[in-house]
Amino acid sequence: MYGAGEISGLKATVDIKLGGMLIRNVPFGLVMEATRGIYEEPVDGYIGLGRLPVFSLSTSPLSVFVREQGLMSGQFGFEFQDDSATFIMGDNLEQVLPTGGMAYVNVVDGPYWEMRIDRISISNTEISTEDHRAVFDTGTHTIVLPEDIHMAINRKLGISRLVDGVYVFECARLPSMRPIAFHIQGNKFHITRTQYTKQTTVNGDAMCATRFQNGSASTPVGILLGMSFLHSFQLIFDDQACRVGLAPRQGSNHSSGGKSMVEYFPSIADTAGCLDWAQNIGLLL
Repeated sequence: MYGAGEISGLKATVDIKLGGMLIRNVPFGLVMEATRGIYEEPVDGYIGLGRLPVFSLSTSPLSVFVREQGLMSGQFGFEFQDDSATFIMGDNLEQVLPTGGMAYVNVVDGPYWEMRIDRISISNTEISTEDHRAVFDTGTHTIVLPEDIHMAINRKLGISRLVDGVYVFECARLPSMRPIAFHIQGNKFHITRTQYTKQTTVNGDAMCATRFQNGSASTPVGILLGMSFLHSFQLIFDDQACRVGLAPRQGSNHSSGGKSMVEYFPSIADTAGCLDWAQNIGLLL
């Protein structure tokens, strides 16, 4: 189950080339059936972020499979552009990614990239989130939040109209919508309105909608930071060091939406090693 919906299908293998290197018998899944949310975004597939083979078929995620073959290290990353993305693996990825400085977040030792968000802020309003566990998840298009936190954000943004489970507003309000900051281990990760909103139609009329959604009873953690958050940054995932690096990417300020950025403050995020305060969770990434 992704944050975007549910899938079912078949397990298969394929030979792929990664950086000119031929890698044989890489496991992947063929989606035969899926809920509507899987098909609503323009993607060809998902490169999962799982750190261990936790599924019933014991299928290793791509990064784990390649490392187990002795071909590359456990580091991998994503270089995002406005309309495309590049998956990279290897050492010293900071020298490869075009970044303006990488801020690292320590994560829990386990199968997922789990941490806690201290709080969310919009202008001078702060919303506490420290009671909830959070996960970085490329399989989720939106940002999934507990309902009370989602509604607090909507109140600050002045959004209340709900249509088919999505909160919508007049697109003319976009220029006044402020960046949203996620405070994680002493760092502030900002996303702009171009990342947390999208255009849609309501009864044939053009409207705008937010990319936040409520979690459900089946959501294994309180917060899923999906692509609406991740796309604002260049990313490095370091399994052995138990940390994720985020750096603001160039081009994430499209259509005058403002510039995404990271405010970096030396903190516990500078300390190597895995956190151990949370239990394993069951989320397909």
